[in-house]
Formats: sequence, C-alpha cells, structure tokens
Amino acid sequence: MSRTLLYTFAEGRLGRCILVVDEYRNNLVYVNSDKDNQLIQLVKRLIERQSHRSKVSYALCVDSDNKVAEFSVIIANLLDGKRIAPPKYEYLCGTDFQRKVWDELNKVPWGCTTTYHRLARQIGSPNSYRAVANACGANPLLMVIPCHRVLSSNGTLGGFKGGIQTKRQLLKAEKCLKSSEYFNPATRPPSA
Repeated sequence: MSRTLLYTFAEGRLGRCILVVDEYRNNLVYVNSDKDNQLIQLVKRLIERQSHRSKVSYALCVDSDNKVAEFSVIIANLLDGKRIAPPKYEYLCGTDFQRKVWDELNKVPWGCTTTYHRLARQIGSPNSYRAVANACGANPLLMVIPCHRVLSSNGTLGGFKGGIQTKRQLLKAEKCLKSSEYFNPATRPPSA
C-alpha cells in the first residue's frame, strides 16, 4: 500500500511552519517549525520510520498544485495568534500513551492552560507527568494539538518544540499566562 503526503509551508506573525497532508484522506498529519531544510529532513526521517513500522510506503511531495491551501491558511491563522476551528487531522505516528495525551490536550480550550501533572492525572496516570511532558514534546501537530497550553506545576512555561518565545507569544495571543483547571484565569471564581 502506498500513500502520498503533500507538504507546503505556512507563514504568520509568529513564524513559519511546514505542514504535511495525506493527499488521499485530505487530513493534516504533521506541523512543525524550524528552518526549512531541517524541517524537510525531519519529515523525511519521520516518514521513513513510520513506513518501516506500518509497512505503508509514503511518498513525500511538494504541494505544487496548491491542493492543501486550506490547511496552509488555517496554520497561517494560528501563526498569527487567531482563534480558529482546528483542521481535520490524523495521527501518523505516536504510541497509544502519546495519543491519549494528545487527545486530552485537545480538551484544553482556547485561552486556558493546564499543567503536565494535571494532564497526567486526567489520563489516569498521576505519576507519569514526565512521560506526559515527553508526549507533548513528541506532538506531531504543533499548535493544532495545543501543547503550548501546558505549563510546569510551578507556573513556569516548561518546554515547547517550537521554542519558548513562540510558546509565550501563543499564550499571550490567547490572553493566558497562568495555569488554570481548563478555564480562563481571568474568570476564575474566588477561592472558597
């Protein structure tokens, strides 16, 4: 079995990202930011590993016919810090644990944050907060799966594959820089 993956780039106020779309299923499968030549090599290595694991042959091609323009617009809007509906996506890679973390991350709404420790509790693995942090770092869909909304328990930003400055800018665009239990800190009710 063979699948074609199309890639293009999106650019916004917060930087530039590569995005990869499964041509047949028309789903976003990968988003990341870095230097263009490094990104293409990174995607090629990811696809080689995934081909070996899944026994599916992937062909990576530049989107010369603009077939994935809708995804490029969505990612550009995210890079501009705009609140938008997430695009259609699928996980091309990831362990069951990582996918569980990523699914839980999608429950953290715009303008809200959580912590690695809370996330670990919510997926039923309260002592696995470091593994949760690693799963966030392995997120193949940067900004689409909002790992930038996860902070360290001490309130610091923690890590981010796209860089701490980008994480800070994304959180600032969402008007949240404090940890919350899935609600906006500005509307937090008074403590009992």
